[in-house]
Amino acid sequence: MTLLFTDIEAGVRLWEADGDAMAAASARYGRVVREQVEARGGRVFKTVGDAHRAAFADPVATLEAAVAIQQAVRAEQWPSGLPVRVCMALHSGVCAERDGDYVGRVVNRAARLLDVGHGGQVLVTAAAYALLADRLPGGIELRDLGEQRLRDLGRAERVFQVTGPGLAEGFGVLRSLDDPALNHNLPSQATNFVGRTAELAELRALLSGGSRLVTIAGPGGIGKSRLALQAAADALDGSGDGVWLIEFAPVAEPELVARTAAAALGVREEPGEPVLDTLVDAVGGRELLMILDNAEHVLGAVAELADAVLRSCPRVCLLVTSREPLGCGGERIFRVPGLPSRPPTSSLPTGWPPSTRCSCSLSTPRRTGEASSSMTPTRPRWRRSASASTGFRWPLSSPQHASARSRRRRSTPGWISGSGC
Repeated sequence: MTLLFTDIEAGVRLWEADGDAMAAASARYGRVVREQVEARGGRVFKTVGDAHRAAFADPVATLEAAVAIQQAVRAEQWPSGLPVRVCMALHSGVCAERDGDYVGRVVNRAARLLDVGHGGQVLVTAAAYALLADRLPGGIELRDLGEQRLRDLGRAERVFQVTGPGLAEGFGVLRSLDDPALNHNLPSQATNFVGRTAELAELRALLSGGSRLVTIAGPGGIGKSRLALQAAADALDGSGDGVWLIEFAPVAEPELVARTAAAALGVREEPGEPVLDTLVDAVGGRELLMILDNAEHVLGAVAELADAVLRSCPRVCLLVTSREPLGCGGERIFRVPGLPSRPPTSSLPTGWPPSTRCSCSLSTPRRTGEASSSMTPTRPRWRRSASASTGFRWPLSSPQHASARSRRRRSTPGWISGSGC
C-alpha cells in the first residue's frame, strides 16, 4: 500500500488571519483532494483539520494524484492575501487497518516525512521510490535529496522530491533534524518512535503551558529518556536557542554534575570560579530547552543545578528524567507507570512451559499506561533570544562528552558562532 499525506502549510496562521476566507479555501481544497484521489482509485481514510490521509493500492496512481493536486492548488484563484501551499509525502509499506483507519510504523513514517517538507513540495521515501523509479509518468522525475533525520529520531530516511511540469521549485533546506537552523545535540535512536501518542501530547502540553521544570518519573527501563527525546525533537522549530541533552548516566560523582552540564553546553570553566556560577552566567537570557537525563543517582546535585538555572536563567525550561522527582519548587511531575513483570497468560501461545513464559516476558516490548495529567496538546515554541553572552564554545567534541549509547549530531548554533566569544 502507498500512502499520500497532505496538509496546508502554516494553516493555523492562515485561519487566524482570515477565518471566513480560510473556511472557504479549506473546503475547496478538501474537494480537490478527494476528487483527485478518488479519480485514481484511492481512498481518503482520515482528515484532521486541513490534513488529509489517503491510501492507494497502486503507487503510480498515488504519485499521479499528488501531482494533480499540486497543479490544481497552484492554478486555483485563492482569496487575496491567502497563500495556500500544500505539503505532501508519499510512503509505501504494509499498514494495519483499525476501524477504517490505518495505524503503525508506515503511517508514522509518512507523517514524519510530511513534517519536514515545504508548501508546494512532494516528498517520497526510499520505499516508495523503489516502486516508482521504473514506472514514472511522462515528464515526472524524482530528485534525490539525500538522507534526512526525521523527527522520530530513528534511522535516517533517503528522501526524494517529485519534479515536473506545473510543480513548484526552489525550496529551502528540508525541516529535518539535519537543518542547520535547528540548534540541538539530539542523538539518533536505534528505532523509530512509535505509540505513546497520549503521553507525548500531554508532555508537550506541560512544556508549552508555562511549566519550566517537568520531571518524567517512573521505574527504570520503561522509556522515560526516549519519551523526553521525542518531546524535545518535536519542540524544535528553528526559533530560540535550541534543545540540548545532558546525560548523567555515566556520572558517578555529584561534584561532576555541573561540569557535565557545562561541557554539554560548551561552556568553558573559568579558573577560580564555581562551575555552576559560570554555567548560569553563560546561559543568561538564552532561550533553551535542557534535557537532564537519568538524574536519579545524582539527584541532589541535579536538583541544585535545576534550582540555580531556574532562578538565574528566566528563559530556560528543564525536562528531567529520573526514577524520583527532584523535589524542587514549581516542579511538575509526569509519572510514567511500569507494567507487571509477567504479561497476561492470554498474550502468549498456549502450551508454553513456565520457564519459556518467564523469559518471553523479559523481552516483551514495554508500554506505558496513561499519565496523570490530561491537557490539550499544543506545539511548544522557543522564541529566539536577542541577547548575547560570552563563555560558550559550543559544543565540545571530546569523546568523553559523547553518549556511550548512541552517536550524536553536533551542531554550532548561529548565535554562538556569530557572537565573537
